[in-house]
Amino acid sequence: MSEGGLVLVVDDDPGTSETLRDVLELGGHTVRTADSGRAGLETLASSPVDAAIVDLKLPDVSGLDLLEAIKATSAETEVILITGHASVASAVQAINGAAFGYLTKPFDVRQLVATLDKALEKQRLARALRESEERYRLVTEHITDAVFFLDLEGRLVFGNSRGAELTGYRVEELLGTSIFALLPPGGAREAQARLDAVRAGQEVAPSFETQLVRKGGGLVWVEANLTSVTKDGKVIGRLGAARDITERKLAEQALREANQALTGLVADLEQRNREMAVLSEMGELLQGCHTSAEAYSVIRNFGQRLFPSESGVVAVLNASMTLAEVVVDWGGPPPTEAVFAPDQCWALRRGRAHVVDSPESAPLCKHLGTPPAGGYLCLPLVGQGAAMGILHLRDEPDRGSPTSGPDRRREFRQRLAIGMAEHVALALGNLRLQEMLRNQVIRDPVTGLFNRRYMTESLEREVHRARRGGTPLGIVMLDVDHFKPFNDRFGHEAGDRLLRTLGEFLRTRTRGQDIACRYGGDEFTLILPGASLDVTRRRAEELRREFKRLGLLEPALGPVTLSMGVATFPGHGSTWEEVLREADAALYRAKHAGRDQVASGARVEEGR
Repeated sequence: MSEGGLVLVVDDDPGTSETLRDVLELGGHTVRTADSGRAGLETLASSPVDAAIVDLKLPDVSGLDLLEAIKATSAETEVILITGHASVASAVQAINGAAFGYLTKPFDVRQLVATLDKALEKQRLARALRESEERYRLVTEHITDAVFFLDLEGRLVFGNSRGAELTGYRVEELLGTSIFALLPPGGAREAQARLDAVRAGQEVAPSFETQLVRKGGGLVWVEANLTSVTKDGKVIGRLGAARDITERKLAEQALREANQALTGLVADLEQRNREMAVLSEMGELLQGCHTSAEAYSVIRNFGQRLFPSESGVVAVLNASMTLAEVVVDWGGPPPTEAVFAPDQCWALRRGRAHVVDSPESAPLCKHLGTPPAGGYLCLPLVGQGAAMGILHLRDEPDRGSPTSGPDRRREFRQRLAIGMAEHVALALGNLRLQEMLRNQVIRDPVTGLFNRRYMTESLEREVHRARRGGTPLGIVMLDVDHFKPFNDRFGHEAGDRLLRTLGEFLRTRTRGQDIACRYGGDEFTLILPGASLDVTRRRAEELRREFKRLGLLEPALGPVTLSMGVATFPGHGSTWEEVLREADAALYRAKHAGRDQVASGARVEEGR
């Protein structure tokens, strides 16, 4: 990397200008920016720059015109052109216009930095050449380097005033002093090795860098050059010159450190880009999920990918907002209780992120399963304007977890966690909304059972499944005995309460695969996959007796009872419509036979 220079960036894209400023300043450069060719020329007029990075397409002039204007103003200024639409013609024009470099967007930042370093190095070498010529022109007037002569034992027998300035001694003090006395231990060993090599007649590189010990302490870096002096074919000593390079060595050290920082920054940016791409992929998959189970699987997979060094969970609130339950976990045993109250989490209490760098730095959430060894992060999941749960990430110090801590990596990881929480909350909120809308479409609002539309869809599906699998399908039609007199006597509100009671009864007394629907009015339908006629009738009898035992009484009407009609596929029809009609006809026979009983559909000819 070259020494830092003054760089002008001319680009009408603020994002590009800011990015280049950040990267170049980190590399030790001083950066000025302009958003047009006119603004760039005004900046150059006020103060020349070492190099300019110019966008080929500017709002007022072309980058090629600006290149020509810059070269006309300052031929020393190196110009690098950047463009999003490269062409051979523009590249040729750039070269003919004496542009140092020509890069196409999107370009690797390191490539741009390397190109700029080469441009500044070329400029520096050109300047150094001019300075060298001037120095040698003045050498007869004044020698600025330390010049000295050493005898074969390495003692100083001649030196100029510049050498005295470097070491802090007077010239008289230096004469007769061994050069080894002016060197630190490491430098003395190297010097002795060079001297031994010269005595042995070996070739030794004349130029080297070393440190000198100044009078009173302190070190100064010098670049030295030693040449053997011969007389009558014998080496009689060494003529040397030394130059103070302390500032250069300090600058090189600073540049090395800046280069390391730049390398780290580029690596961080590349890692961030990869993680943001993973986060975006997770968001796309979550938006395609149709069920919570699908979403939980996606969250678990991407939680492990995004936070492999942390343990994490996602907990969601129940409908009544009274409990949070862990639905996703990764990275080892869940770091929180499986079920906990919302007020046990500071993030849910405060409605914002709760960051704990260490167990002593902030109050701990009470839902933690075990006290954390390091820090943790709780983020509220907010969707549809309401809290839905939390995303919890816990540091695992033995894995080098960076979720908490003082470095910039920790800050980005927290922002990444916030992004994940937003995606998760949006997906879960959408799924809840879809479920709510679906229930509104397929659920009866009074009883909570499936409505007639869903019943029709289910009958079509289950008959197809039964026909394909060669299994029976039971259908039960039922209604409340004397419901109309009850409704007329006590009103529709009381009638709705009775229907809700029956709906809850059917929902809790049926198997998981059974489907309970409200057919209309006080009539209900039960779909029993895999149930034969005997099983269907037995189930109907059990429900009738159990409902009667609930003891729902009205003084004027007696106990509330049910009448039921049962039929099966394929015994009572080849289509669901035929079977449903048979069950409905059986229901009316049960009512005409005295109510509070179960009747079966009429037998059809064998083979149906």
